Amino acid sequence: MRGNGQIIQELESAFRGARWNVIKVLWGSEWDPIFERDTEGLLVKRMGELVDGEYQKLVVSSGAYVREHFFAVIRVCSSLLNPCPMRVCGGCAWAGTTAQGLCRIQAAVEHKGSPTVILARTIKGYGLGEAGEGKNVTHQQKKLNEDELREFRSRFGIPLNDEDCIEVPFYRPPEDSVEIQYLRARREALGGYVPKRSVRTKPLAADHDELFKEFHEGSDGREVSTTMAFVGMLSQDAEG
Repeated sequence: MRGNGQIIQELESAFRGARWNVIKVLWGSEWDPIFERDTEGLLVKRMGELVDGEYQKLVVSSGAYVREHFFAVIRVCSSLLNPCPMRVCGGCAWAGTTAQGLCRIQAAVEHKGSPTVILARTIKGYGLGEAGEGKNVTHQQKKLNEDELREFRSRFGIPLNDEDCIEVPFYRPPEDSVEIQYLRARREALGGYVPKRSVRTKPLAADHDELFKEFHEGSDGREVSTTMAFVGMLSQDAEG
């Protein structure tokens, strides 16, 4: 990202110029009810004006900051914001990588006639909350404290109690869970649990005896550099 621009728009221009099909996934699904109430298009216009640096600031800011520096600028009425999803007001729904947003990727599979690129706006440290979501520190974040672990647990519905969050044990879903069934199906499709390299190519039969004949016979005692020999091979190939 760039602080004073929208890199995702620059990338879209480059790919569309090369005649790719471009799909952009920009917003969390929490915005959908507000978009529906925004009959004048003020919200979409405001979002299009924001640069990447402003987006990153909004991600880590409080609801009060978002209302003052984002919504107040476009003078949206209370009917547009209420009811307003808490995560939108809290500045945490500025990415398009929610499960609902990713479902739109099906359009890439269905598109025919040209390659497709998916440009998704993401959030650093998604799910870490105050510990590092949307913050550069997340690149070096090694541990979460007890409160942060409990918040992470609750946010993603991991069935661990408060004591487990302190001990931080490994969690394995039940054998009949959707997660385990999916993992097993993918491993079977990939050929098993042990990675292996499948070589499908057939060796090429090279027939260059005539090309290399004079080089096999030697240079009559003359010293020949590798460059001279290589140029000689190219000359033979060109004549052939």
